Amino acid sequence: MILPAWILLVGAAASAPASVVFPGTVTSGEDFVHEIVPGLLFRLAHQEGDLGAWTIEIVGTDPPTEDFCAVVTPPYRGLNALQIAGWHFLNADGTGPNQGDVNAPGDVREFRFVTDRDDYLEAMDALEGMLWPLSAETQEAAIARHDSIPTGCGTLTVTDVRHTLAGYFPETWELDFEVELVFPGDAR
Repeated sequence: MILPAWILLVGAAASAPASVVFPGTVTSGEDFVHEIVPGLLFRLAHQEGDLGAWTIEIVGTDPPTEDFCAVVTPPYRGLNALQIAGWHFLNADGTGPNQGDVNAPGDVREFRFVTDRDDYLEAMDALEGMLWPLSAETQEAAIARHDSIPTGCGTLTVTDVRHTLAGYFPETWELDFEVELVFPGDAR
């Protein structure tokens, strides 16, 4: 008998270690994928049309489409820690490293995540009620529901950024990084 992936994820999350730490390298236009536990993947997904941009995701393996980070990592509108773009690491005129002159997330990206499909669906439903409430009361209830969902916390630290220039703009990007994931129950 073949079990649906979300059933496997419940078992995977239940047997997850307290925390996981791993290094990685990603090159522009490519994804980075690391199996955290059976059935659960960490992924830096490259953004189509932007060779130097990725999104931090935690996904199940079948199919890897539901992003377990996006539903619990604020802010939910606009730029947040889940988006990594090459320009975040350049100064305003693109001639050197960002020394704080560009308002962008830095080298350390902190995020939250759920570990199974049921919590993902609950978080997604509550998030919709938070962002598009029918009333102040329904929004408060959605916030309380959202806050009650068990989440883990993650940190991605960029340890090195390399690029090659093609004229004014970088043509290729390569990032070295380290990821630490602390699972629900052990989350700080």
